[in-house]
Amino acid sequence: MQYLIISGDPKPEGMYDSVMQEIIRGASDSGAVVQTIDLEGIESCKICKGGEGDCRNAHRCAFGTDGFDAVQQAVRQTDAWCLLIPIVSGQPGEAVLSFLERMQRCESGQFGELRNKPVLVVLFPQSPDNSLLTCLEHVDRFCRHTGITLFDYFSVNTWNLDYIKVSAYSASKVMGFGRKTGTSGTRKRQRSNEPNLEVGRQ
Repeated sequence: MQYLIISGDPKPEGMYDSVMQEIIRGASDSGAVVQTIDLEGIESCKICKGGEGDCRNAHRCAFGTDGFDAVQQAVRQTDAWCLLIPIVSGQPGEAVLSFLERMQRCESGQFGELRNKPVLVVLFPQSPDNSLLTCLEHVDRFCRHTGITLFDYFSVNTWNLDYIKVSAYSASKVMGFGRKTGTSGTRKRQRSNEPNLEVGRQ
């Protein structure tokens, strides 16, 4: 099992880093091979050829040498992945926004290489406002255009950090064991080595 973690924060520290470390630990404890990628340096889409460039015809970006090519290939090759999204000025941080837009252009189509690939999304809003809903709209549109499956999502703040870290660890761990969206944990454990994560029933 390959598990990919993509970080969109140029300053991964404090609350952000503590959650990411739990996701790494959960996936690692499942036995998955974990890879982490930082999106820093990913630039905005150039909209070359009026939006009819290589992304549409060859499913690649003509300007992918800024690091995008490597990230696209990693997402294609992984079995499951996690995207950490800082919310800035009411929308995903600039690097994440650029990544989502370019991936959506290159991988558009419900029957491409990303079809049914599960993603765990973790959002970090700066304030308790509607920006979270705006970001989830970006994620929903990205998933619908690429065929990616939203495994689960969490919103992290200072007052839920303690239990979200537990949830993030558990989610990445069961993903590492191969659980798919819509699969009952109880039924899954009956035919695999997935652990029982229910509170009080370890």
